[in-house]
Parts: sequence; C-alpha cells; structure tokens
Amino acid sequence: ETVSINSANLVKNGNFSELGTEEVTNGGFETDTDWTKGAGITISGGSANFTGVPNANINQSASVFNGITYKITFTISNYVSGNIDYNIGGATRRGSASANGTYTDYVVSNTGQVFFFQSDQTLGFTGSIENVSIKQVDPNNNWTLGTGWSYGAGKVIASNTSVNINQNIGNKQGIKLKIQFEVEFISGSFLRAEIGGSLGTNITSSGTYSTTITPTSASGLLFIYGSSFTGSVTNISVIEIQENGVPRLDY
Repeated sequence: ETVSINSANLVKNGNFSELGTEEVTNGGFETDTDWTKGAGITISGGSANFTGVPNANINQSASVFNGITYKITFTISNYVSGNIDYNIGGATRRGSASANGTYTDYVVSNTGQVFFFQSDQTLGFTGSIENVSIKQVDPNNNWTLGTGWSYGAGKVIASNTSVNINQNIGNKQGIKLKIQFEVEFISGSFLRAEIGGSLGTNITSSGTYSTTITPTSASGLLFIYGSSFTGSVTNISVIEIQENGVPRLDY
C-alpha cells in the first residue's frame, strides 16, 4: 500500500498573528523620559497621569509609516472621568476609551511618524494610562489586502467587499493542492479561494473548509475573495499533495 507525502504549509502568517518590533520607547513609563507632555500631565509610578485638561496630550515620534496597520494596546487605570483619544500617524480614535481596563485596537497609519494620547477635546480625561505598545501587523508584508479588508485579532475582516486578499505562494501549476481556512460568514453571496486560475468551492456559511485544486496556470497568487462579503477569515493553509507512490511500510 502506498501513501502520499504532503508539504509544509505554503502560506506565511496564515493566522495573521505575526507582529513587528515594539515601536514605543518607555511604554511602561518607568522613567519620566522619551515622552513630550502637555498641560497637567505627569509621569510617575509607572503611568502617565492626566488631570482633565481638554486637548492636553502626551506624544513621541516613532517609525510608523503611511498605509501600514499597527496593533495598539494600553491600559487605563485610576479612571475618574472623560475620554482618552489616541492617534497613530494621523489616524485618530476618539471616545472609545472611557473606563478602567486594557484596550486593543488595529489602526492604519495615515501620515507622519508621531503617535499620541490626548485628553478629549470637550470632556477632558482624568485618569492614568499604562503599558503602551504599538507593533506593526504582518511585519513581513506577506499579505496584500484589498479595499474593504482590515486586520483584526488573529484574522482579517471583510466589510461588504468583493475585492480580494492575496499572497504569492510560488508557481504550483499542475500540482495538486489542499486549501483550508476558517470563515465567519455574516452576509454576502459567497466566499472562495483561487490559485493559478483554479477555483475553490463557493462558501456561504461559517465553518472550517477545505478543498483540493490543481492550478492550471503558473500564477503563484493565492486569492481569497467573495461577493459583497462581510465576515472574517483565519488559519489559512495551502499544502502540496505529492502522490508519488511512497510505500507505507519500509522493511
């Protein structure tokens, strides 16, 4: 009896968990350095402390770039009132942090290399922030995300889009491939994968799916796309199935 030999996963960062190096200096506020402080803000006891002055911010320069997604995490403690806003390279989030707790967000930088935390323009902010971290998502740029796709926690998220995400896995023309991934299907007509002109099965509900295809062209691009698809995708793998008659038992 013979068996097939399968390759390792050809997809890089298929679970979208890879992060770059830390962009923040002194994110734990161990010392009163590296940050530029606005009115009423102090650094002590491992935190940056705000006293309710509207528009007052604490900032520093970092190597953030236009069009790149960054994962930001920080903790609010000693909360009294107001909101803390934050900005990475010109992309601002307002009013989303207004209680004690740890916050995580994925932000696409617009321009510039500065990030900051700001006391809300009207409500101000009284409380502290701690443990600030900013890291690039998919630091090796393995994936290209089309319009309507964005990164989330260990997944990519689609918002009513018919555009694809893609990655080059190399020329696999004439080689049998097994494609597998997990889908959260919220709405749309379908979602499917494609490699080298060969289409996978149309998917119309949530679950883990696998399909076997043999690319008919030399294009090495793996596409995942849908029709007006809203949902998310993760744990993507592509494996070569090499059916070359290897004996199951070796004497």
